[in-house]
Amino acid sequence: MVSRVLEEIKKTIMQRLPSRVHVAKVEFEGPELVIYTKNP
Repeated sequence: MVSRVLEEIKKTIMQRLPSRVHVAKVEFEGPELVIYTKNP
């Protein structure tokens, strides 16, 4: 279930971020969602 929720969150993030932002990883760290990018 968590992986399904995380996939939906990833989709939403990718749709909303500018195309110049390259997301490396999205994961939960405890109760927080962390988004790692390849460029600042």
